[in-house]
Amino acid sequence: MAAVSDVARREATGLPAQRNSLVRAALPDEDRAMHVFLRTDRMMLRRFTAADVDLLVELDSGPEVMRYITGGRLTPREEIERDFLPAFLGYYERFAGYGFWAAIEVTTGDFLGWFHCRPREGGRLDEAEFGYRLRRSAGARGMGRRGRAR
Repeated sequence: MAAVSDVARREATGLPAQRNSLVRAALPDEDRAMHVFLRTDRMMLRRFTAADVDLLVELDSGPEVMRYITGGRLTPREEIERDFLPAFLGYYERFAGYGFWAAIEVTTGDFLGWFHCRPREGGRLDEAEFGYRLRRSAGARGMGRRGRAR
């Protein structure tokens, strides 16, 4: 399947020019193929794919994002490729309705971060844990509150 360029996506969706070449816009008719979990007027949560490594590396390269998670230690690319992304992808197969979801701003196509809903460690499958990691700019716009409310 041929890849759709960012320019073609912007023309097809009417989205503004991308500020970041790593960000990919979501076409409304791609929801099923992209495994969209939730869509609101401002944000979409979709499954991660193996092609999202660069987005996760960029997110975990922000000291302000990692400050309260790891004390400011940035996550090396190799660790994301070897540990984090495979774990994220594994949730979709092991647990129906649970997983890690890429948060995309609908109007711009910008990658905002991620949300997760997963079984509590050592708990029952119906005891969910909820969490998120967002770019600082997304948190300032209330996206964390918006994602938690859904």
